[in-house]
Parts: sequence; structure tokens; C-alpha cells
Amino acid sequence: MRALIIAGVIIVVLVLVGWLRFSSPEGDPTIRVDTDRVKQDTSNIVEKAKDAASEVERRADYDPEL
Repeated sequence: MRALIIAGVIIVVLVLVGWLRFSSPEGDPTIRVDTDRVKQDTSNIVEKAKDAASEVERRADYDPEL
């Protein structure tokens, strides 16, 4: 039961961020994953993580005695 709730929450989140779409064109139920948007969003996340890591490294190299 817990696994179904977790899967449901994940699906709702994916729909809310626009990665997953449900449609029924001509009565044919369809689930689509917007792979271009997923790639774009994950690329943005990777860039932000790299920037954050660079900032942490910059701050770690700070010597207060100088």
C-alpha cells in the first residue's frame, strides 16, 4: 500500500512539473513523457549544482588570516 502511495505522489509531481502528460486523442488513452523538457530541466539542475560546488570550493579556499 505504501508503495502505491509513493508511486502516486511521484506521478503527481511529474505531472505538475510538466514532464508527464495524460491525454485521450480520438478515444485512445495516451501517456507521454516530455523528454525535451526533462533534458532541459536536468541540464539546468546540473549547471546550478556545478555553480554551487564552485562557490563552496571558493569559500573553502578563503584564508581569514590574510
